[in-house]
Amino acid sequence: MSAPRDPGTPGRAPTASGMLPTAQPDAPPSTPATTPPTSTAPWRRLDPRTLLVHCGWMGAPLASLALTALATGGRITTGAWITLAAIAASFAVVTTLGLIRWARTEFRVTADTLEVRSGLLNRRLRSVPLRRIRNVDLTASPLHRLLGVTVLRAGTAGSGGGGSELSLEALTVAEADRLRAELLARAEAGGAADDPVVARISWRWLRYAPLTFWVVGGVFVAAGSVYRALDGMGIEPWKLGFVQRAFAEFGASALWLTVPAALLVVLALGSVGAIVLYVENWWNYSLEWTDARSLRVRRGLFTTRSVTIEGARLRGVLLREPLLL
Repeated sequence: MSAPRDPGTPGRAPTASGMLPTAQPDAPPSTPATTPPTSTAPWRRLDPRTLLVHCGWMGAPLASLALTALATGGRITTGAWITLAAIAASFAVVTTLGLIRWARTEFRVTADTLEVRSGLLNRRLRSVPLRRIRNVDLTASPLHRLLGVTVLRAGTAGSGGGGSELSLEALTVAEADRLRAELLARAEAGGAADDPVVARISWRWLRYAPLTFWVVGGVFVAAGSVYRALDGMGIEPWKLGFVQRAFAEFGASALWLTVPAALLVVLALGSVGAIVLYVENWWNYSLEWTDARSLRVRRGLFTTRSVTIEGARLRGVLLREPLLL
């Protein structure tokens, strides 16, 4: 038989002793903890070789100084000594600023954000939600590649339809790859084609390389750069003997032949330069799905570039059609 129930408290069973438990006053509701959860993700620093990257600008003035010494037979003028002193002072300043910047720049990836804090007197903390990161770009110049580091740039979506970029210079190649995977880990799944390779370089495209403005403009830009370099070393190109003879012969010849010939030479030099730049930019180009949700573009011979984009977050395609193409 079932145990008898107390008529005054229907539905409540007595205790083992047959008596109801003594009524206890209502306990106050527990107060939830108000302390916000803190992230345990450690702060990370940039690679120390960043300091060497910042000093790469000294290559040009030091090379100019060396060429000046060779051109003058090893005689260093007063102006050259002043230039050397200025380079040394600039090196000390740039190295000090770079060391401070490196020591005061840290980053970390939490569950939802990428955070970067920097600054000495005015500290700045920049926090970007991972869901707003559209692409991750790894770029390595020849100096970066020589030092074994790369620059990571994360492109983000702005609130007004625009965007911004968060840059970390510089990281080791392995760490940059790992960080890229971390930043894109929360991307929404997207569908990849059965064949992950979308496109690869076709060397038939080289025939389009000369169809740009830089075929002509690039020749004059290069000539201007050479002129400025020689002028910086104290050499006046117009006073060189072979330059004066070339202009004298050009003016004495039939202009209706020499002018078209000069234009053909400019076009030939520009075409060669355009092809060289095209090869450098698009060497080993490939567009492929790395997994079901990420699309990657890789290219570059001396300066390599690898951009990974979340396929689910692509918002459009831009087609550019230069006039000659």
